[in-house]
Amino acid sequence: MNKQQSAAIDYRETGAFVWALVTYPIIWFLLVLLSISFTAKLLGYALEKGNRFVLFVSVGAAVLAALYVILKRVEFHFARREAVLATPAAPPEAPTVTAPEVTPVTMPEAPVAGKVEASVEPSSVMAPPELPRSEWFYVVRGEKIGPVSWNVIRDLRQRRSIEPDTLVWSERLGKEWKPLSALDLQTSEVLDSSPPLPPDVKKPYPASVLVWLITLSPILIYVANRMLENAGYNVDPKSNFIIATFAIFVLCGIDAGLVRKSGRDLAVGWVVLVPGYLIARARALSEPMYHFAIWTAAFVGCLYLTSPGLFDGTLYWGTGLPECNGKYLKTQVTRLMNENAQLISFYGNVIDISSAVETGKTETSRKCMLSVVGSNATFSAEVTLENKDDKILILYQPL
Repeated sequence: MNKQQSAAIDYRETGAFVWALVTYPIIWFLLVLLSISFTAKLLGYALEKGNRFVLFVSVGAAVLAALYVILKRVEFHFARREAVLATPAAPPEAPTVTAPEVTPVTMPEAPVAGKVEASVEPSSVMAPPELPRSEWFYVVRGEKIGPVSWNVIRDLRQRRSIEPDTLVWSERLGKEWKPLSALDLQTSEVLDSSPPLPPDVKKPYPASVLVWLITLSPILIYVANRMLENAGYNVDPKSNFIIATFAIFVLCGIDAGLVRKSGRDLAVGWVVLVPGYLIARARALSEPMYHFAIWTAAFVGCLYLTSPGLFDGTLYWGTGLPECNGKYLKTQVTRLMNENAQLISFYGNVIDISSAVETGKTETSRKCMLSVVGSNATFSAEVTLENKDDKILILYQPL
């Protein structure tokens, strides 16, 4: 590999690293934030409760994702460095040994025997045996690395720097690259010499009943809660949350065990987060991520049914006091006024809030003057917002 090719590979790897370092934390921040918010709303928790904890956990997930990307990059860098340092040098050529010249010896004449000439054959010199040279190559991110000894490949696998499906090759394999899992890790011998399966033959997959329960869990939880409400049961939100979380955790754990028994390498830690587990499962089985796509669609749909304010901007996220001209305040004031029968008898139902001006503000409160359009008349109202124990209290007084 020349310097130009090496520079091109380093450039591509650096670009992929920067892209992963930017996108991974963002994706995991949004996944954790939406997962916790949706689950809390689905089980009856007010979103403003524990919002600081939700934000802390989401940021923590983003930081862990960034650290994961950095550690993988460092691990790959040292793996390449070890592979280069472990590249065996060519064995030295055996020295040329020249046999000494032997002059023919002439025997003295004898009366009976005639002249006898005897020659001594040159001594045979054994050349030193050639040093064994194990040349193995392996592929990481589309780059062929080598030659290295089998010990290097074995050490890389034991440290999980390369995966079982990493392609390796040496002269003994002919013209075919083989996955590392097809070779004995101790002896480098081929475990299965049968030809590869045709491309249309699929590998056996584990049972998919459990994964469908996991995939449709947002819908199942939503339907179960609605059925309990319609039946008149008053389920404790904390108990509901614990039961649902434990059930999903158990399903993910059992399904992960089936995947690992089928010979796939799947990290068990992914079971603590449903979207992450579905992504890891699809990668382990080399299948499309349709389970993750369906779960995402179900999650967003149930989120819209339980918290429509997320989509129209009327939901308060618990960071500071709401603005006077914000959608959250206007929506809440409209709802409160339309629930006041005495107010409706004078002004009618609230149709719109045409203007909102801030008239005062402290660390824990804010005052606003609203111009309210009712079905019978237009009037002004003074609204006071107070933040108490992470709860927003709204007090209004028609003028």
